[in-house]
Amino acid sequence: MKTKEEKLELIKAAMGEIACDSTFVNVRFVNVFTGEIYPAEVDVYKGYVIHVRKDEKAILPSKEVIDAKGLYMIPGYVDPHMHIESTMLIPENFARVSVPWGTTCINHDLHEIGNVLGIDGIRFMIENGNKTRQRQYAMASSCVPAVVNLENAGASFTSKEISELLDLENVTAVAEIMDFVGVIKGDKRMHGIIEAGLEKNAFLQGHCPGLAGAGLDAYAISGIESDHETSTPKEVVDPSAAGHAYGSEVFFPG
Repeated sequence: MKTKEEKLELIKAAMGEIACDSTFVNVRFVNVFTGEIYPAEVDVYKGYVIHVRKDEKAILPSKEVIDAKGLYMIPGYVDPHMHIESTMLIPENFARVSVPWGTTCINHDLHEIGNVLGIDGIRFMIENGNKTRQRQYAMASSCVPAVVNLENAGASFTSKEISELLDLENVTAVAEIMDFVGVIKGDKRMHGIIEAGLEKNAFLQGHCPGLAGAGLDAYAISGIESDHETSTPKEVVDPSAAGHAYGSEVFFPG
């Protein structure tokens, strides 16, 4: 998140009041919004893209000019939902192998290490991920254990633990609320976790494969905003079934 001072500095760079750090020339720019690929020059200041210039000249020359020699330039990839633990790598090493392939940002749920080492394990993963150049946003794991009284886990998270996790740096959401049966049956623990997320203004990510009709309506009413675990075409394309499709998430109408 940029501070007020950082934003004002970027505005000055955009207005040509201060020079950008670098300009990439001879770029083949991939515009993911229009689907076009065209020659462009790209100005960068302190790691932020300030201008993508198709025909116009720079207001102020940059400190450095880099010849891209006709290479393609595209935005970094964002993985909206993944579990680093499944890669058998710590966050630092995951970033080392994924950034060179274009993944510059991830949102990850740490329920795998949470189910083994509790908050201490999650805290380690977050702190380790904050050392990387990759933007790693974590989600507070809502189901540790996934099914109460049916699993043996290293921890048990309630609203207290979720609230504590949401106060950590770069934790932005409550992760895949997979106990959808508990949600629609009014389970006290699950609704405490949901309320903890709402109180922190966190995004509530859903996980309710195959749920439809009254059950899905009840699930969405709870405050959960999406379902990352859609399993049928109907859930994706029929707004009455599951909301609006976007990437790997389906977002419920608000």
